[in-house]
Amino acid sequence: MKKNILLLGLVLTLCLSGCNSFLEELPTKDGNIPRTASELLTFYNSFLRSNNCNYRTFISDDATIPFTQEDAKQNVGTYQKRFFEFRSAFFLREFRRDNTNGGAKLWFTAYRGINEQNYILSIVDKPSVEGTVEEKELVKAYAKFYRALEYFDLVTSFGLPYAPGKNDNALGVVLEEKYSLEMIAKNLKRSSLKETYEYIEKELRESIELIPDGTENWKITRKAAYAFAARFYLMLGNYSEAKKYAELALKRNSSLVDYTKLTTRTIQINNGPLPVLSYFYDMTTTDAATIKNNPEIYSVEILDVTSKPCFPTQDLINLYVNDGNNNDVRLKNMPPEAGVRCSKYFSNRSKAMYRYCVGLTDGFVLSGPDVPEMMLIMAECCAEANELAQAKQWLNRLREKRIINYDASSVNSLNDKNLVLHFIYDERRRERPFVLRSLDIRRLNAIKNENITITKNFFEMTSTQLFPDQPKVYQLKPGDNAYADYLYDADVSLSEGHLEQNP
Repeated sequence: MKKNILLLGLVLTLCLSGCNSFLEELPTKDGNIPRTASELLTFYNSFLRSNNCNYRTFISDDATIPFTQEDAKQNVGTYQKRFFEFRSAFFLREFRRDNTNGGAKLWFTAYRGINEQNYILSIVDKPSVEGTVEEKELVKAYAKFYRALEYFDLVTSFGLPYAPGKNDNALGVVLEEKYSLEMIAKNLKRSSLKETYEYIEKELRESIELIPDGTENWKITRKAAYAFAARFYLMLGNYSEAKKYAELALKRNSSLVDYTKLTTRTIQINNGPLPVLSYFYDMTTTDAATIKNNPEIYSVEILDVTSKPCFPTQDLINLYVNDGNNNDVRLKNMPPEAGVRCSKYFSNRSKAMYRYCVGLTDGFVLSGPDVPEMMLIMAECCAEANELAQAKQWLNRLREKRIINYDASSVNSLNDKNLVLHFIYDERRRERPFVLRSLDIRRLNAIKNENITITKNFFEMTSTQLFPDQPKVYQLKPGDNAYADYLYDADVSLSEGHLEQNP
């Protein structure tokens, strides 16, 4: 997943060419030259971090391709075009080579972001940059933290799922701390998975306690840094550290929105009715306040799904109704479209189709850490430590705000560690589908040996043609090399053979 700092990316992209010194040629958005550490800090205080790579959410058992054979036959031209936009790494994976979207975009933009942080770190301590020691230390903390986020995005897309002690020497990503005028420098080698994750951990530990506290969710504060650290350590199966940082985040914000009080209204889209939860529908990126006022979010990070909406599988839908509570409000955020909204994307009227996103007018999914995620991390870490009563308390605390007339017996009756853990895994899907599930499948297969196979039913296809008369089952099995997306071939060539391609 790739996250851009909008203002910083806009400014420094312009200045990362031919600058001999910080004070000579470093244009900003308004043409002025930043001359102080204080001005650099403004780059880290801008609203809105967005996630521009969509395909990772599709590599999960939460997402489906909402096409029937009849649909495909009637709209083969439209479906062919749209399917290739949905295409994920395990669908005829060779198609992803030299794809200008997806992996190539993520690889380039992530390293551009890393290069921006490297540049700031290379000049912030120079005497020519005015500022106090405290201001400069804060600039360095932000730069290292954002660099850690970029590397986490890269390694969870271009590296195999990591199981510490089992595949330490598998290919990670290129670790580079020097600022370079070239976006992808030559003669760079990929570090191992172990080295990559250790580097991310080092960046976090060096920055996290220097980032100030704050109540804002539209910039990185310490609570947001703690929350990301909890997510990071959970990915490694380090439950003690994950619990520590989740607890620290929750001490700063443990607010939950009571979904049972949310109201539904019906809107008209594409000549048909669509029932929506007003709270989520009215949340838009164009009206920043609607996101900034969300009390559950630690930092505003979004996944743009405007052109590639997330269609849930029936298995995901069933999770909301088959756990003994049929009043789960979260299901209402995946309204049946019945050809209404989906017709905007596929020029058809499917008989049964759901779509998930926040801010239906904009089309995005919240992807940053939030209070519910921290509660579920606490629950999982407690369960791993055989503290089942505490794990159930965290589950019930969340679920009573999500389910009308909540009956806690579905949780309280669980009397086995394994049952509690699997309930938590399912609750993570119910609470944060697509985004967390794509990460969870990696760690649960690698560390917990859950043996989750992702299956998609579609049709035979080539890089240019779809064959709706030939149904085909596509699978991504545990340990498949397709979990590590291809690097952009052009970058491999530019490295003069030093940048190793994924198998």
